[in-house]
Amino acid sequence: QNLSQTMMRVKDAEKTISFYRDVLGMTLIREMTVPNDFSNFFLACLSEEEKKSAPAPDSAEARDFVKRLWQPVLELTHNHGSEHDPTFSVWSGNQGSDLPKDSPLYREGVIRGFGHIAFNVEDVYATSAQLEKDGVRFQKRPDEGRMKGLAFCLDPDGYWIELVKRDEGLFAENQNLSQTM
Repeated sequence: QNLSQTMMRVKDAEKTISFYRDVLGMTLIREMTVPNDFSNFFLACLSEEEKKSAPAPDSAEARDFVKRLWQPVLELTHNHGSEHDPTFSVWSGNQGSDLPKDSPLYREGVIRGFGHIAFNVEDVYATSAQLEKDGVRFQKRPDEGRMKGLAFCLDPDGYWIELVKRDEGLFAENQNLSQTM
């Protein structure tokens, strides 16, 4: 058994897919659309060999390909039209009334829930510097706060992404999706 996937609702699918694909190196491996309602986009960190054998994301074979993967898959759910709705936003789960009222993360009427996803990287400092250079926003840089050596960047919807050091040489890829917290 393994953790198969984590779903996150997104406002603008194109913008968010681009972030995970072009900035974090994930591969779009499946696309599923319910006309006039919503679409699901599945992304994973694939090896070069897996990329070569991956079917087209919109093909019938893509569903089975996703089910055969051992590594976790990120499922982005997009409600059609939300990208044009100025009142639509997602809740990252990191704000809540269970925090002190003077906290910048205090939010009335909700309790913190979902926390974040995490990527393992060989060098948290170098990865953070590159992400910052690419215009990615940060909740916490590697040397901020009490926990040194790890970072939290933000995706286009404000979901937190933890960057955690992994042992060097484990993977050819720069990073891998490792957990949901």
